[in-house]
Amino acid sequence: MLITVLAGTNVRALPKIEVGNVRFVSGKNFEIEAEADSTLWMTFTIWKVDGPIPGAPPYYQRQATPAKCYVHRSRVVIEPPVAQPYRPVDAALVELIAKWESYRGNPYNDPAGNCTGGFGNLIHLGKCDDCEAEQEWKDIPLAEAKKRLVDKIDEYAHAVDKAVKVPITDNQWRALVSFCYNVGIGGLNNSIVLRELNAGHYDEVPGALMRYVYGTDGIQYPGLVNRRRDEGALWRTP
Repeated sequence: MLITVLAGTNVRALPKIEVGNVRFVSGKNFEIEAEADSTLWMTFTIWKVDGPIPGAPPYYQRQATPAKCYVHRSRVVIEPPVAQPYRPVDAALVELIAKWESYRGNPYNDPAGNCTGGFGNLIHLGKCDDCEAEQEWKDIPLAEAKKRLVDKIDEYAHAVDKAVKVPITDNQWRALVSFCYNVGIGGLNNSIVLRELNAGHYDEVPGALMRYVYGTDGIQYPGLVNRRRDEGALWRTP
């Protein structure tokens, strides 16, 4: 969602609007990107000012410290979000994840002690116990395991598309989907990797990936180290 406001109104704003994608526009048509600073009033802190901006009031020229502005609700226009198309899961992404997950034709316990099958598909939490949920993962052919992998990847690919707010290349997208498949959607959304990326720190992503080389038991696994290095190398590949 994008909010457009007329900058310069120094009054309380009600009702509050709790979003971070905001555009300030003056009567002389300059723009300032901002992010939400408070949930009490509609208060926004300017975080990017390309100044000096032609025609901008002095108050909004290059700032040594973030500037704040209270905006009256009568000056607010909420623009509907523009739907972003999802990138399709392609063969390169499937083969990347399949390489690291490896194929297992019967249920097994992963390093975290959870019952897993096929190409790293979680069957249920906790160790395998021959329960009903495990039956459809017994003696599963490679082709069927690959099909289920594709279906599962689609969920994580969409999660990456939703979480990333900056432009990325196809290879960077594949690296992130592989990471997300491994750490989970919540793991991606709360990760330093995503934080650095959405802040525009593209070069910091490979290093941030290397923080995620430990299992839930706190042990560093060589397989995770190698996977993170592979994802980082793919991230740097045009």
